[in-house]
Amino acid sequence: MENWKRNLSGKVGKPSGTFVYTGKYEEITKVQQIVFDSEYFSKYTINNISELQIDEKRINWVIVNGFSNISLITQIAEKLEIHPLLLEDVLNVNNIPKIEKEKEQLSIILKNFVNINEKIVESHLLICISTNIIVVFNEITNPLIDEKITRYELNQTRGRTQNIDYSLYSILDSVIDSYYIASENLREEISNLEEKIFIMKRENHIDEIYNQKNKLESLRKSISPVRDIIRNIIEDELEKISNKNLIYYRDLHNHILEILGYYESFREILSGLINLNESNLNNETNRIIKTLTIVSTLFIPLTFIVGIYGMNFKFMPELEWKYGYYFILSLMAVITAFILFFIKRKKWL
Repeated sequence: MENWKRNLSGKVGKPSGTFVYTGKYEEITKVQQIVFDSEYFSKYTINNISELQIDEKRINWVIVNGFSNISLITQIAEKLEIHPLLLEDVLNVNNIPKIEKEKEQLSIILKNFVNINEKIVESHLLICISTNIIVVFNEITNPLIDEKITRYELNQTRGRTQNIDYSLYSILDSVIDSYYIASENLREEISNLEEKIFIMKRENHIDEIYNQKNKLESLRKSISPVRDIIRNIIEDELEKISNKNLIYYRDLHNHILEILGYYESFREILSGLINLNESNLNNETNRIIKTLTIVSTLFIPLTFIVGIYGMNFKFMPELEWKYGYYFILSLMAVITAFILFFIKRKKWL
């Protein structure tokens, strides 16, 4: 909650077009330019804006990883004519996914999931596509996009012979693949929690269950808008998306529907775990009450006997009997044994 407040406060009161990174990751900004066609491929590291030269005859990818160097990011956005409000939106990581369409440019803001030190974290992503340029501003380096670049370099993909719309599909495919990784990680956590609840039945796991529910809701909010973004691309028949490549975007849409289906099943499992946890707690309460009841049942007749012989009457025959004390102890033992035998026979214990 403290990080959430700090991130929001970085934007409050700032004029429109102010570039403030509201995230918490301090990854060093690295810029790569990839230029290719069917016969040519090159990959450069861009250290300053003067090194960024667009090849008008080939497809250009500009991949910006890390938001620590705001100055360089701003210069790249200005050179590639990316609207300042889009840059502002991607630096403000609290913004939800959306799509912006202009005549010469299509821009998509998405959430992306990356594995850092065996922990799945969410990052912010902006994709801008124009005639022969696709620009990616990525809060955290996504290895899945790097894998795509390697496949393009090794010419192991049909993208080398396709137009820029296939490049957009390739990057979106990498992003959606990260959703599968996040979903699998969540499924594993829920499965482990389910096993824990079955084994450790006497403990209250409600905090852990609601922690998973919060994770599920956060992931759903990040992924659900992507369904509408992909559908928007398909149904609007954008000029930059050729009809022959629409089938790939339909495939992406099917993947999103599949992932959202997972989340519905996860929600049902968590609802079941809440009921199971409550049932376990009720069973534990009943077990304690049953134990206390059995103990009370054992001591009620013993207390009755002790109460009788604890009365202060002057004439009680057994008080003068030589074996009276031992007789009463034996009687109490027999009664206790009989009650225990009766309870076990009824299978109440």
